[in-house]
Amino acid sequence: MIHTIADFIFSRICHQEAIRCWAPGGNVLAFCQRCTGVYIGSALMLPLFPLMKFKPDKKILWLHGLFMIQMLVFGFHLIPHSATIRTISGQLFITGALYFLYHNLQNRWNLFKINQTPRYYLFGIVTNIVILQLLVRAPFSFASSIIELLGLIGIIVIVVLIFLTLFDLFTFKFKKYQKQKM
Repeated sequence: MIHTIADFIFSRICHQEAIRCWAPGGNVLAFCQRCTGVYIGSALMLPLFPLMKFKPDKKILWLHGLFMIQMLVFGFHLIPHSATIRTISGQLFITGALYFLYHNLQNRWNLFKINQTPRYYLFGIVTNIVILQLLVRAPFSFASSIIELLGLIGIIVIVVLIFLTLFDLFTFKFKKYQKQKM
């Protein structure tokens, strides 16, 4: 059932070429290797959001910017790369994108704790990469169901963060417009 739902949803946004899809336990996933990184990567970011209560410095901002920029090289296939790199590039890209979306909301809602260190958050990013690589290589057939369920959760995370960001943007602009009108 999970595969049917995932296949229905992801067939609209992913090419699903079997040669570029992981097949944990022999079951071909409903999304390609890069989309695996993007959608499962966004689901795996959920536990890291509470760890983002630190004031970002230039290094953190640049790091997440590089996470996104690397997609230009790998997403457009400017250099040959493996399935592992495709998945990691998708995962790093969504990590950067979600960081900036969540960071914007944190900034607006004043959720920073200045003395908290990003150490655990950065460790979580590395851990998420390892977890996903272990999942896509799992020899168990149920691993594909877990991955596809995480993919569905991941797409929900992305949509919710985009919606919250747009809502925040429109309310901010509306408040600014109201102030100018007075």
